[in-house]
Amino acid sequence: MESTYKFKHIQPYLSKYPKLSLSLFQTYHDLSLSQKWYSIDFIELEELKYVILVGKKTMKHNDTVIIPTNIYDNLSLDLLNNIISSTDYSRDVHYISIVGQDSSCVYYRIQAGLMKPDDLRVL
Repeated sequence: MESTYKFKHIQPYLSKYPKLSLSLFQTYHDLSLSQKWYSIDFIELEELKYVILVGKKTMKHNDTVIIPTNIYDNLSLDLLNNIISSTDYSRDVHYISIVGQDSSCVYYRIQAGLMKPDDLRVL
């Protein structure tokens, strides 16, 4: 019951964006509980019908943008570019979270292509 209470604030996003609900919930869950991020906010990109996460691992870290997806999503480079360019964080590092069939999350840094981070603990 306690864990349900912890995630009540994300329910509106899960209801409004059902296609993103699995990846959004699992990514938030991973960052908040497993990786213990300091802060995580939800940013709605209504024109794209998408939600991204913006957070800080610690109070001293800069904001990091996480684009939640699942392994079955058909994400185009155009959509990723539109997501990145429609935020105020266009110059910062972005990560894509891919949620697998077993609910595991894998993160990739997005720059001039996709790269696996050297150390996943950077997130």
